[in-house]
Amino acid sequence: MTEAEHGALAAMHGTVSGLHAEWRSALAVEMRLRYAADAAEGRRDDGDDGVAPRLDYEVARELNGAAFEFSQAVEVLLWRTASAYAVLGITVLDRLVAGNPPLSEGVVGQLCEEPLLGAFEAAVTIPVEQLLVARDGAEQAHARKGRRRMAALVEQAYGCLEDEALPAAAGRVAAARSRLSVAAPEGFDAPWLGYLEPLVGLARQGPYEISAFLRRWA
Repeated sequence: MTEAEHGALAAMHGTVSGLHAEWRSALAVEMRLRYAADAAEGRRDDGDDGVAPRLDYEVARELNGAAFEFSQAVEVLLWRTASAYAVLGITVLDRLVAGNPPLSEGVVGQLCEEPLLGAFEAAVTIPVEQLLVARDGAEQAHARKGRRRMAALVEQAYGCLEDEALPAAAGRVAAARSRLSVAAPEGFDAPWLGYLEPLVGLARQGPYEISAFLRRWA
């Protein structure tokens, strides 16, 4: 593995791990402030029409709104970096297993950016037995379950972009050329809803699979 590949994987690991922690923290703050806003609303409705209950509720509601916006912003960043990290790790492992030449610094740099949906799909649908040659059958079977979840994420993302309720629904070819952080429609659930945790797990597993391969075959 080249210095450029190793350095990119190490940098992405730190970034994704940090963003994952920030996202979990942001969700916890959002939940706490949501409960605080609900409680303030109850005090306002149960009390008199004085200034204090109204201000208490308005401040709590604004805080909750700000926390929600922050958690959503962190979530988008996490998708962008975790999807890139997953594709980078899979691409490096795939080229090592195939015995292909090292990736150029330019290609490595591109792989550190959010992938197009089609590129993400191509990476996460590479057969496990083709990639995880250093793992036994049970470990490959476990990894195969994770890949099925990523395939479900891909189909959910296509469904979001192709939804006929959208003013300009994309066809599958156009959707495949989209970056979800940009193309995701406003007012709809995020295309990656429910799949960020397994995505982060897959991305962070990449260097371990590369290490396992190098120890056994290099």
